[in-house]
Amino acid sequence: MDDATADLYKSPQMQALYDRWFVTPIPPNSAVLNLPMSKALAKAQPLDGSHDCPLRWVSNGAL
Repeated sequence: MDDATADLYKSPQMQALYDRWFVTPIPPNSAVLNLPMSKALAKAQPLDGSHDCPLRWVSNGAL
C-alpha cells in the first residue's frame, strides 16, 4: 500500500485528486475551499519508508 500511495503522489493523477477536494465544489452543498496546491506541496516527495511516520514529507529544498 505504501508503494501504491507513493506512486499516486508522484503521478499526474495527484493534481486531479487534490483539485477535486480542495479547489472544485464539494457535494452535496457545493462548498468550495479554493485552496490551490502550493509549489512546495507539488514538489514534495514521500519519504522512502525508513522513517516511523509515513505522513512526513521531504521538501527537497522547496520550502
